[in-house]
Amino acid sequence: MNNDKPLLELRNLIVGFNGAHKGKPVVRGVSLEVYPGEILGLVGESGSGKSVTCYSAVRLLGERGWTEGEVLFDGKDTLSCPEQDIVSIRGSQMAMIFQDAQSSLNPVQTIGRQLVEVLMMREDLRGSSSETFRKEAVDLLNEVGIPDPERRIGEFPHQLSGGQNQRVMIAIMLAGNPRLLIADEPTTALDVTIQAQILRLLKKLCRERQMAIILVTHDLGVIAESCDRTVVMYGGRIMESGSVEDILVHPRHPYTFGLLSSKPRIDIKVEKLNTIEGVVPSPENLPEGCPFFDRCLNVTDKCRDNYPPKVIEGKRHYFCFNPVEERSV
Repeated sequence: MNNDKPLLELRNLIVGFNGAHKGKPVVRGVSLEVYPGEILGLVGESGSGKSVTCYSAVRLLGERGWTEGEVLFDGKDTLSCPEQDIVSIRGSQMAMIFQDAQSSLNPVQTIGRQLVEVLMMREDLRGSSSETFRKEAVDLLNEVGIPDPERRIGEFPHQLSGGQNQRVMIAIMLAGNPRLLIADEPTTALDVTIQAQILRLLKKLCRERQMAIILVTHDLGVIAESCDRTVVMYGGRIMESGSVEDILVHPRHPYTFGLLSSKPRIDIKVEKLNTIEGVVPSPENLPEGCPFFDRCLNVTDKCRDNYPPKVIEGKRHYFCFNPVEERSV
């Protein structure tokens, strides 16, 4: 990280859905920031509010949801700005790639056509010839590691593998030359070899283009491999936030500790993996206090009705009345 000013900053973000969950918010008081040239990992079980937080940041919920708080992109609040302003920012300065690239690509258009559609919206390429657009598209496919891009540019998504389609999605994202990328579990449907290639590509783009990247995942291995800082979410709230080393080596929140304890290790043979008993609560049943209270081994009476205050330790913070003792995991 080489910039003291965050590119994206969420301040006390609250998100809910119209007509669902009895009006209760599904994301409650999330505050975080991401800087140019860094990868911020957003980790937690399914239903923790990770994706909803990201969709809200780029205003993709539409009329289905409502938001409170602030989402500052380069100092401008994207929640309160006019719709035409966020449309002009989305894609050109803020971009997003999703889990299943195959369903995100148009099956009846070539990948070259889909790339050119984005390139035609760039101010610096307005009025360019078709040959210029084609060359730019080929260069993007080459940058993301698509073999033989001159030939592939005329192919359809079904003619490419899952990993290649994900690379095409990254190329389409790069076509807008964005400053922020939100990657919502981009490697979930890929095997581990292709997953590693995609993660290396994201790290390379972050470093070379000085992009800010939010990487949404449920895999702590992906966090350890790719991210500079991480935010642990559960029940629509942030449990713990800090550097990857602090969070993964010295977790303070019992939920983080439980996630780490459930990961298999190659240096220890066990007959049964550790688990976190119970399930993520639904929005209708979220308590006023800590959402993890009914699964926590360190729970006390006040955890149910009182949400813990923020505890700051150096560059990390967490929300817990009874944190895990300092130890290495």
